[in-house]
Amino acid sequence: MRDYQKEISEKAQRLLTSYKIAYLNMQVRTGKTLTALQTAKLHGAKCVLFVTKLKAIDSVKADYYAGGYNEHFEFYLINYESLHKFTNIDH
Repeated sequence: MRDYQKEISEKAQRLLTSYKIAYLNMQVRTGKTLTALQTAKLHGAKCVLFVTKLKAIDSVKADYYAGGYNEHFEFYLINYESLHKFTNIDH
């Protein structure tokens, strides 16, 4: 991870603690996926729902496993168009 991603992850984690929400609005190709995954890890998340574009699903999944995040939290990955089909997380 780049230094700015680590810094943003730490700030987002503090926002999650304080407000229970954090919104990452970063430019294209700046590492939003890794920043979001790292934020979830820092926050101590047990289960994460990740919503993205269909064409990004394979890349997000690869980052989740390559970064070892699968050792920290369960992960549900779905595209925007199919989100209406997602009905239940057993947590």
